[in-house]
Amino acid sequence: MSVELPACSTREIMRILLDEDFLPGFLPGAVVHMVMLFSNFDIWRWDCGGPCDAITYYDIPISLFYFFMPDIGIAIFSLSLGSILWGFYGYAALKILRKIFQLFGVGS
Repeated sequence: MSVELPACSTREIMRILLDEDFLPGFLPGAVVHMVMLFSNFDIWRWDCGGPCDAITYYDIPISLFYFFMPDIGIAIFSLSLGSILWGFYGYAALKILRKIFQLFGVGS
């Protein structure tokens, strides 16, 4: 028994990227992730100053790729992949809030 995942077309990806809520949701999510990353990482020494567990917990689904890397690898992958992940979290949160406001008729 095989599970078939739905295909994601270029048109669907562009619809998301061109959505009016994409940047207002994506950018705050990515910035919050960067603030959390840099609060746990010493940029001058390029290490965590201890275990990098907190950073890998922030990016749980994708941090499995870089969990066993050295500190600099964790920082680079978390800065790139983790920021994208948190950006999409912010976008999803904004879309959910808009749906809730539409459901209860707030702000119209």
